Amino acid sequence: MKKIILFLLLSTTTLFAQKRQASADFITSGPIAPIIDKYMNAKRFSLKFNFTSDLSGFLSKNGENIENYPKYFNKSIAGLQYSLEQPDLQIEYNITKFKYIESRVENKLPAHIFGFEANVQIFDNERNLIYSRYLTPRSNLFLDDAETKMGSTAIWAIIHHFNNLISDFNKYYLWQPTILANSMQLAKLPKNSDLTDVNLSTAIFLNISGMNHAERENAFTPAIEYWKGLLNYNTKDDSDKKDINFISYYNTALGYVLIGKIDEAEKLMPLLKEYNRKSFYEIDYVKNLEKIIKSVKDTQETVKELGSISPIEENPNFDSNQQANNIFEYMEFSGSGMDQKGVTYDGIFRIILEDPIKINFRTKEESSPAKL
Repeated sequence: MKKIILFLLLSTTTLFAQKRQASADFITSGPIAPIIDKYMNAKRFSLKFNFTSDLSGFLSKNGENIENYPKYFNKSIAGLQYSLEQPDLQIEYNITKFKYIESRVENKLPAHIFGFEANVQIFDNERNLIYSRYLTPRSNLFLDDAETKMGSTAIWAIIHHFNNLISDFNKYYLWQPTILANSMQLAKLPKNSDLTDVNLSTAIFLNISGMNHAERENAFTPAIEYWKGLLNYNTKDDSDKKDINFISYYNTALGYVLIGKIDEAEKLMPLLKEYNRKSFYEIDYVKNLEKIIKSVKDTQETVKELGSISPIEENPNFDSNQQANNIFEYMEFSGSGMDQKGVTYDGIFRIILEDPIKINFRTKEESSPAKL
């Protein structure tokens, strides 16, 4: 017991002795240019929901309203500002079919089967269609945490399908990838220091939403020069020195990533790790930065592969069987079929959809992609 108490005291001392702290999360677009450059300097978007009455009624009955969740959709369109006034891009999310099928218990936790048919259409400010993707009718088993109500799970399902439908759009028209990060600041200024500008300089990370990438580079260049000037900052207190050096290396590396100088960012990573005094309770922000760099490099490859596919998908022409209300539970078709014994039958055949694909929203399971 004494060892445990001593360990906790040491951990707590380390946590509060550090003068560095992370800023609030910010979301922005990465430095990979879009495939189609016509709208690469877009700054604002609007988002309109067109939901079938079945879905609107279900959400209302379960105490939910999609209009309460704008920030989760905004995360999917990083780098642009949501605005109903003179948007450069107009996004319409249309859910044309919805059905609540049933609820189950999976591993002692709730799971719900919902069926969706949906599409996303995106127009420029002259109402020219520039992107479309379609979700053909399908049902999924959505796994969620015990404390999450069914209406909330339906919201996460709506967001999940939206993210899948819009992901190609980001690569065609927006700078990539979507980046979720933190800058580093001083929680407390060292005594007799001249570092009051450190925290002021990091405000740029929170103000880049809506900047085009030429404006971004112009804004970051002087900030990076300031941080580079602190890379070898020296002070009598070795602890303070390490924190200031860490802040300088971290913000410089992240700034380089956001303006596309990945090689320069990678050069700083070994020293950044050296100054990383992560406490027992703290997120490892260096690992997060490594993941961001990897995501940027991976995106460079996926953008190349997507260049041969049209941004506008044709509207699928469904036959009467695919338009039926039972499409989420079974499919019927007329024709001929043969059983395992080789006997041929003519007539109407029904395919039962008994085991829909699972989508895991459970935040405490490693297999879960977790909520946004």
